[in-house]
Amino acid sequence: MRHNLSSPANSSDEDTSAVERPQTEEVGRSYALRLLIHYLGDVHQPLHCSSRVDKSFPEGDKGGNMFPLPNHYESDDLHAVWDSVLYNYHGRYVLPFTDASYLQLAQDADDLLAKHRNITSLLESQSLSIDVEAWAGESHRVAPQAYNGAVQNEKLSEGYLEGNLSQLEQLIIKGGFRLAHLLEHIFNETTGCPQAYAGYGESFLA
Repeated sequence: MRHNLSSPANSSDEDTSAVERPQTEEVGRSYALRLLIHYLGDVHQPLHCSSRVDKSFPEGDKGGNMFPLPNHYESDDLHAVWDSVLYNYHGRYVLPFTDASYLQLAQDADDLLAKHRNITSLLESQSLSIDVEAWAGESHRVAPQAYNGAVQNEKLSEGYLEGNLSQLEQLIIKGGFRLAHLLEHIFNETTGCPQAYAGYGESFLA
């Protein structure tokens, strides 16, 4: 079995080629920010960075989208299960977000940071950099775990869910720290966007 990093797990729901040019700069910046948050989150979900290639799927299984599982909490394939953080975040937030949704999200973030204090302390002490390929590679290395112990059309075991949850939660924490670090530099009105981010943050929101 080969995990193909070069092929996207699935086509994006927000294909920018089909998006009309925004009528105002404010709308354009708002949409760019939305895409940045979305894609940075995606790259920390291992099945967005890998696709199983075998005899059954010579072109890849689209990051688990073609790996069927019994429908549970409206997730009926492996990719959807990992998107829901192994069922733990299914239906957790009301969309569009309400004040209550934001409060719930903040509480969940605090709980994750407290649960994984070791990695949180490590990230707080590090000098963070932006290396999207390295982030994707990190998720790609985790991706084979998603298939270990999973059988098509069979319920995932409690051991599988419990065994993968901690790793996935830690990737979420890393994604949050990296997003915050990137946004701080993009919106730093005092010093502007550092040279290391030139052509990334500034042009992204231009």
